[in-house]
Amino acid sequence: MHQFIRRLLLILFGLTLPQNARGIDTLVHPGEDLQAVLDRGDNLLLQPSQTYSVTQTLRFKTANQSITTHNASTPETFATLRLAPGETSILIDGNQQAGIILERVILDGNRIDMQPLEGKMPDLPLISLGKPGGIRQEIRQCVVLNSRSAGGWAAIHIHEGARALRVEDNIVFGSGADARGNGRAPKERAFGWGDGISTASPETVIRNNVVIDATDEGIMIQGAPGTLVENNMVAAISREMLGGIALIDPSQYYVLDKKTRRHDYRKVIVRNNHIDARGARIHIALPMGGPCWHQNLKDTTLVGATIENNTLTGEAAAYGFVANGIDDFTIQGNVSRAAHSGMGDGLWQNPPDPAAPFLFDPNRIGNSRLQTEFQPAQRHVIHLIRAFGKPTNPLGYRLLSYGQAECQAVIRGAYQEMLGRQPTSEEATFWYSRLQQENLAVDDLRRSLLISPEFVRHHSHVNPDHLHAWRTRLWMRALKDEWQKMWYTKDTWPKAIDLYKVMRQTAMGVP
Repeated sequence: MHQFIRRLLLILFGLTLPQNARGIDTLVHPGEDLQAVLDRGDNLLLQPSQTYSVTQTLRFKTANQSITTHNASTPETFATLRLAPGETSILIDGNQQAGIILERVILDGNRIDMQPLEGKMPDLPLISLGKPGGIRQEIRQCVVLNSRSAGGWAAIHIHEGARALRVEDNIVFGSGADARGNGRAPKERAFGWGDGISTASPETVIRNNVVIDATDEGIMIQGAPGTLVENNMVAAISREMLGGIALIDPSQYYVLDKKTRRHDYRKVIVRNNHIDARGARIHIALPMGGPCWHQNLKDTTLVGATIENNTLTGEAAAYGFVANGIDDFTIQGNVSRAAHSGMGDGLWQNPPDPAAPFLFDPNRIGNSRLQTEFQPAQRHVIHLIRAFGKPTNPLGYRLLSYGQAECQAVIRGAYQEMLGRQPTSEEATFWYSRLQQENLAVDDLRRSLLISPEFVRHHSHVNPDHLHAWRTRLWMRALKDEWQKMWYTKDTWPKAIDLYKVMRQTAMGVP
């Protein structure tokens, strides 16, 4: 009864217990029952540098409970919670528990060993947070790998009904397979794309995270008034990303006027983030408004956000900053240093404007304030992603041509990551022709390099089905090696953009 009353107060009044009332810390060894510790209300304390195989979703059971690694100071010492082979796709469920903390743990979805029924990935997140009562939750200084998310669910997903959550100083690597099939697990069929981080709860803080190779959106804001998204690093290295940081969802939970389909994004701030289309297409780096995403949203209007001082780089970019279906937005100080190429799906037999850094629909921005770089659409900016329709390969993934700059960038990215060097001019010409003429996924190029004598000489033999498991090891080694060189003695987590750059330097050999 005492536990029930305490939880009721938390839900009604948004209370959290003081830090010294968080309960008993129980240190657990691999092979022991982790859920039993959570069930009795204790905090789950993991052994440093140990790996725990998880067969069923771990569920927080009381307010202010925590899961963390004992005395961990760097990613080298973080414990790993890894989903075992099988159907389970949610690793952590913290829904409806106020004040919980997930900290300094490697959370591995182990997508390669997922065994989906009939090849269809379940529409579920890897880490599920929020929902009514789930206020003031925190996930910080964690490494989230290889989410089994699909259907657009995120590696870290915050459901509606909560508020004041914090997602800070995390690394998210790999979420879903893209429209071409890059990143797919051996037993997976189309489509299984996933977000990196998403929130539908107000007043969420998403700060200083590195998100690499999410395939739906890197960061998704679904209404969530009062949310702050700042100082994050979002990058596409090997998988296409439909949206970098997206404000597109007319969520039913934040309707301002149902008749006119106006939805609340007031006091949402997206600032000082960096988006890098380094080795794979980002279809729209920062879409603002539903119509640029899908024609079914062409009559919706999102109201009240501020988008400022964000930067787009990389030579595989498609559309940059796009505004369509907004009102009372402030969009200032954003910069594109990217190369833009290709075109979105558009409407049936009605193509949109070609890819460009700043585009808007002058009839659908209301009283918004746009920076001077924005250019009005000459055709239209509706449905700019390329994710549906025909033709497809036997597994259901799309066969698509590449933009010129995009194609050159994905070839360079593949060679840099797999062989640690630039392609020769002959190699670049050969693969440019093959990718364009055969509409190959870039994973096909990577697997060709994987079995090359040059790769085997440096890395030994790797099963082509284990391409992305190898890539995960490559980037995690880069994380741990560079951390020890640069930040081992520092108490603060490094800036996301700095961490990404040094990881990229080590993993790909490019600054």
